[in-house]
Amino acid sequence: MRLSRLCLTAACALGALTASAEKVQFNRDIRPIFSDTCFACHGPDENKIKGGLRLDSLEAARKGGKSGEAAIIPGKPDASEVMKRLRTDDADDHMPPAEFHKVLTKDQIALVERWIKEGAEYQGHWAFQIPAKPAVPKIPADGNAIDAFLAAPLASKELTPNGPATCRLSWRTTRPRPGPKPSIVCWPHLTTAKTWPCSGSTSPVTPTPTVSRATRSA
Repeated sequence: MRLSRLCLTAACALGALTASAEKVQFNRDIRPIFSDTCFACHGPDENKIKGGLRLDSLEAARKGGKSGEAAIIPGKPDASEVMKRLRTDDADDHMPPAEFHKVLTKDQIALVERWIKEGAEYQGHWAFQIPAKPAVPKIPADGNAIDAFLAAPLASKELTPNGPATCRLSWRTTRPRPGPKPSIVCWPHLTTAKTWPCSGSTSPVTPTPTVSRATRSA
């Protein structure tokens, strides 16, 4: 199996790793932050809006709340009220308020600032967006397109993937699961329950026989 455990972990964190190299995207980078820390009081639910401010659309954010100040001014983070409230040390003005028990990290604040600086482009809910096929990065030697997408963020973090998974790991991972098993190069050897020629081990294996529901019920 080509993908190691490190690569699988990298795949889960791909969005976070690539955000530093690409343009900040609202749905991928900003919406999760706003949903967690802002939308409870400044989201689309008009019955829960506080201060007359909504941050779920650029039009509403530009309009601002009761203060009359524009919460977000595309291209001008320093003039945007959102950034002022995120940066201030004044407990009365700081957002989110202390009683909300939500705190943005420095990286999250920097990401919001960068998004505003890049134009504060909003996106509709991802479920209603037309999928766009991304360009495939340079494919590494003996790799494929999936490896290419994994290799790019790993390289930016100066990380290298582990080697291919052994047949022993492949067998232990897939044996109790239904569906496709490891490649035919490994699987016939494993099912013979004698040795592990793929991984170089001579440890004997005693596979657990598969018992159907009909057999168990009988």
